[in-house]
Amino acid sequence: KLYLKYLYNIFLAISICIILRFLFINTYGDINLVNEWGTLFNNLYYEGTFSYRSFNGELIPSVYMPPLYVYYIYIVKLITPDYFNLVKSVLISQIFLSGISVYYFYKINLIFFSKKMSLLSSYFFALFPLYIFSSLQISSINLQIFLNIIFLYLILNIINKKRSLIIILFLGLVSGLTILLRGEFILILFFSILYLSIQEAHLVLK
Repeated sequence: KLYLKYLYNIFLAISICIILRFLFINTYGDINLVNEWGTLFNNLYYEGTFSYRSFNGELIPSVYMPPLYVYYIYIVKLITPDYFNLVKSVLISQIFLSGISVYYFYKINLIFFSKKMSLLSSYFFALFPLYIFSSLQISSINLQIFLNIIFLYLILNIINKKRSLIIILFLGLVSGLTILLRGEFILILFFSILYLSIQEAHLVLK
């Protein structure tokens, strides 16, 4: 019964997280592809080129921004009907990513804290104002938080000897996607692999 109680509470936290964001979507949500995202997406979708600038009327392939979030918008556009508003579709997908992030944030907390403390911190995370706001913006922040949480969850599983081929494959996939979202993540990945290598060497020598 205690297990079912905590299971109910975490899914309640996820539900509140999602519902609250839907309530605010019309008030605080973006209504256009703002800043550089609109330019990059339009050039990718209509011209077939990931480009931000042009020269002599020709689009120049760009490294101005990491490409993942633009392709995220592109995929949302491909899988939603034409009569759906693209920006609203992107925001709705980000809202559901926030719900998934809360669940894995709870799982990470369980590694270090009690169920009660993990649940409280998950509610705090789900209801944190800036996190709510970021979910309703055309910005890569929400996707970055999601990928970072999944990465941390997988790394902690490997550290705690819960290793399998699936976990390692997912770690590689998530790491690759995060590098395409934020290039500096490669430093985090490097030090994570270094730590795992040292830990493994220590176990072998021991």
